[in-house]
Amino acid sequence: MDFDGSVISTKSRRTQGTAVGYNKKKGQRSYYPLFATIAQTGQVFDVLHRAGNVHDSNGALDFIRSCFATLLARGFRGRLEARLDGAHFSEATCAWLRDEGIEFSVSVPFERFPELKSLIQQRARWRSIDEEWAWFECDWKPQKWNRGMRCLVYRRRVKTPRKGPIQLDLFEPIERHNEHKVVMTNKRGTPVTVLHFHNGRGSQGGSSPS
Repeated sequence: MDFDGSVISTKSRRTQGTAVGYNKKKGQRSYYPLFATIAQTGQVFDVLHRAGNVHDSNGALDFIRSCFATLLARGFRGRLEARLDGAHFSEATCAWLRDEGIEFSVSVPFERFPELKSLIQQRARWRSIDEEWAWFECDWKPQKWNRGMRCLVYRRRVKTPRKGPIQLDLFEPIERHNEHKVVMTNKRGTPVTVLHFHNGRGSQGGSSPS
């Protein structure tokens, strides 16, 4: 299951259950439901209705528990898996998924953790996947957590057009920079397999981790 919030805007100020919150259009009212989606089929399994002024994690753990309980009650047999973005990165959520035997991956909002950000910046040795991707595994957890889990750091080389005039229209100057992704997981697969899974490709993934 994938768990992800989505803003649904409304122009009406009288619509019940809406609020002014996370919205591209300032002052516009919206809902902010949390969707549980079956990744392999793209079907929506359940929806947690919320007003537009709540954080993405609001009510999320209870909703996640409910979704998996319903799935099992309906006779599901197979591997239980979950993918979550950084809004759901918490010890309570990760510990519950781990203890219930649910394989998961969650994005780590590393910009919130200066010590992790510094660890990434100072890292000199990266293991290459291909010309675009590299990775390393580190023994890290937030200081307030009682127990850590597997933490994988990925670096992606990105090409972007350089701003400014193009010389004689012969070529477009390209700048290269690194983008980073940190994933916490209880999966035991290779870093490439975990990256495929977390990026939403799973068993449908090809040779490229992008």
